[in-house]
Amino acid sequence: MELIDDAMQYAHAEESKDQVQPLFDAVYAYITNAIEEKDPEKNDNNPIFRLAVKMLFAQWYDDRSQEKGLSKLAFGLRAVIDQIQNGSGGDENAGG
Repeated sequence: MELIDDAMQYAHAEESKDQVQPLFDAVYAYITNAIEEKDPEKNDNNPIFRLAVKMLFAQWYDDRSQEKGLSKLAFGLRAVIDQIQNGSGGDENAGG
């Protein structure tokens, strides 16, 4: 399953993939820029990277129609990003 499909399922998104693609792209870029690893293949195979994308997608999806700033990341997401940055971001051969 593609990461966008996982993210949509995680967020209980009701719109079509085409409708949420721009949001997903922004989330993917945000998480990629927040970590040192820029290789999409490695990131897509990293279960913690995938979780970070799903968590931020769900947060931004839920907040998309509200007048909230994006200055604060959820504590759990910040912890996930820190794990990836510190090199304990999972193993591409790990199950899951």
